[in-house]
Amino acid sequence: SSHGPSQAQYARRHPDLVLAACCDRDRARAEQYRERFGFARSYGDLHAMLDRERPDAVALVVPVQATCAVGSSILERGYPLLIEKPPGVTVEEVDRLSATADAGAVPVRVAFNRRYGPLVRELDVVRHEGTPVQRVDVLELHTLLCVERVREPVRRYLPHLDERVGRVT
Repeated sequence: SSHGPSQAQYARRHPDLVLAACCDRDRARAEQYRERFGFARSYGDLHAMLDRERPDAVALVVPVQATCAVGSSILERGYPLLIEKPPGVTVEEVDRLSATADAGAVPVRVAFNRRYGPLVRELDVVRHEGTPVQRVDVLELHTLLCVERVREPVRRYLPHLDERVGRVT
């Protein structure tokens, strides 16, 4: 998972944080993840993990199609939850998550995952078309792949870009 390195790095920087457990329906994958990123234990069953570990909070990393069902289950058990954007496939799913959190007065936070941003989605289309790309560093966007064809989308989503960087290449 792309989240493991950042979780491990955060834990190294904050020694009071314990990466208590990780879970995957594929138990072998969970164990590999545990070993690779420094979690104390691994599980193949989410509810068993929650019942045994009783964590202070849960970071949920699943495909967006599973976020509502799995996230609601965690919230119903009273665990604060961190999920990624988008928090559901439909407005109804997002409403369900929100209502579940509200009903139990359980905090839920949504992290922004750049892959769902309009610009990144447009760049992904270009990448799959086989258009050559080049690297562009842009202030707050870290590193962005950009091509001649998407200069206008870059300006559409980041209208201040030319003023702050001077140009888009």
